[in-house]
Amino acid sequence: MFSEGALIDRSERRSLSPGTNHGKVRLIIVGVVEQMLSTVQLAWRSEMSKLMVVSFVLVLAGLLACSETTHEASQSRATKSTKPESRKSTMEMSEEKTDNGWAEGDTIDSGNASIPAIRILKVHNNGEGPVCGTGKMAKLKYKAMLANGSVLDPGTRPFEFRVGGGQAIKGWDIVVAKMRVGDSFTILLPQDLAYGPSKGDLMFDMQLLSVR
Repeated sequence: MFSEGALIDRSERRSLSPGTNHGKVRLIIVGVVEQMLSTVQLAWRSEMSKLMVVSFVLVLAGLLACSETTHEASQSRATKSTKPESRKSTMEMSEEKTDNGWAEGDTIDSGNASIPAIRILKVHNNGEGPVCGTGKMAKLKYKAMLANGSVLDPGTRPFEFRVGGGQAIKGWDIVVAKMRVGDSFTILLPQDLAYGPSKGDLMFDMQLLSVR
């Protein structure tokens, strides 16, 4: 009536991986089933109550269902455990990008929708000092140029001013507030943040020397 090969494929048994929890559970089930199968075969040959055969089938179905439920639960826990790591990885990437500092092509918001953003044309150095912010005294080394590169002000001496206090052109208040001590780059400043249409858009070499 029953044969071992009919219920358990030995090649399938060999393919079960004992290296996973699911594989270990399946191997245990296979062992139990083989023992029960031997008992059932004896019972069938001796024409014992067929109730034992029915019980065997029900137990086998229950064991297989338990195995699959355990496997699905393990997969669910594994999926949940990876989500915090993904969020952490994302956060780390964001922090790394911030630490990389300025790059050519970056822009700084002008603070006015009708005025173009300030563009960083070239980065000479990314500083590691504190961000200036507003309200502090900043010492800035600079050179002012027209859009065509002609020098307007060579900036022979550093200029010191209170950031956000209206002591310099508006574009400088915006840019320097976002700079770190040691930052050095060349920017293109829209005319509305500099001296107006009379001079047009201006380029500035800027290096933040200190903040106090």
